Amino acid sequence: MDKQGKKKLKTGGRGPGWKSLGRAFLFLLLLGFALILRLGVSRWGLPDSRHYFSYHPDEIFLLLPSFGFATGDWNPHFFNYGTLYLYLVGIPAVLLGKVPPAGAFPQGLAPLYEVGRTVTVLLGCLTVIALYLSLGRQRFGLGLVSAFALAACPLHILNSGYATVDVPATFFVVIAFWLALWGAERPDGR
Repeated sequence: MDKQGKKKLKTGGRGPGWKSLGRAFLFLLLLGFALILRLGVSRWGLPDSRHYFSYHPDEIFLLLPSFGFATGDWNPHFFNYGTLYLYLVGIPAVLLGKVPPAGAFPQGLAPLYEVGRTVTVLLGCLTVIALYLSLGRQRFGLGLVSAFALAACPLHILNSGYATVDVPATFFVVIAFWLALWGAERPDGR
């Protein structure tokens, strides 16, 4: 029996593509799970006729610089949390026209909150992907279990529904971890 025949016996007639297809399916299932959970909490407590601001006290301070961005002032004048997240929310809000006019403040803030929360939801899902890719490089099971644990983590899900810097910071920590693992695997150490 030749090598091809032995390989077919070993894999049950399925080629190596089935294994990668199964992994891709599990990964997409995990990503859908993470996205559904995060989108489910992202609309909670949005400003409406009952209350002008959300229930999270920090969100408004991270969204206010968008008003300046809409008028052409790209200096956020607020540096307590760093500015990357302010720009990640402010630029799409300005481009999509979601920054309410000054006369609509605070009643018209819901669309701005939605942009900020959508950015955070996307970064939360990207964190699950980055964790899967960083740990799944060597062992698929480890990456899948770790990514599932993060996707189902109640605190990460809850914080993914707010326009705050916690989840984006976690995303960048996981990216740094991924790059550190990648650098450690290189034979030249660079």
